[in-house]
Amino acid sequence: MTNSVHEILHLARIYAANRGHSLNTVSLRMAGQGSLFGRLEQGLADVTTRRCDRILQAFSDHWPAKLEWPPDILRPAPSPALPRKRGRAA
Repeated sequence: MTNSVHEILHLARIYAANRGHSLNTVSLRMAGQGSLFGRLEQGLADVTTRRCDRILQAFSDHWPAKLEWPPDILRPAPSPALPRKRGRAA
């Protein structure tokens, strides 16, 4: 496993424990694929550098404010807030 995969799995475990979610739920929310993190743990999957970057960005964007980001993992700057879509005009 690459360092990036170790970092993703470390963040996923911390996030899951803090939010009371399963690893599959966190995988679905952060990577768009519920089984990915479990498969990474088992060595049955790999991810590209680009996908690792997107997953790390997703964690950074959704990291709880009261939860400390692990100091041994470089955190990407959170993305600027996007304007919320308004309901359709009637």
